[in-house]
Amino acid sequence: MQCLSGRVTGHPHLPDGKDISTSPIVGKVGELVQTKSGNRYELGEIDPVYEAKYPNAKARFFATLPPAPNDKAHLRVGEGKL
Repeated sequence: MQCLSGRVTGHPHLPDGKDISTSPIVGKVGELVQTKSGNRYELGEIDPVYEAKYPNAKARFFATLPPAPNDKAHLRVGEGKL
């Protein structure tokens, strides 16, 4: 299963810059990615090295996701690497 990995920004309980990995991805809600735990993540800018190797990675990634099944928390993640 796919997971997200990135650096947190703007979360009320986690410090900016903290590296995290998520539980498995279950779908999308608009421009947010929802995981099995029910958390929602807003993706920031893709790592430039990754984007150079895989152009339009974010858009292509979102195109593969089904709609998410549930509503729950929201967590903002920046510099996501897909």
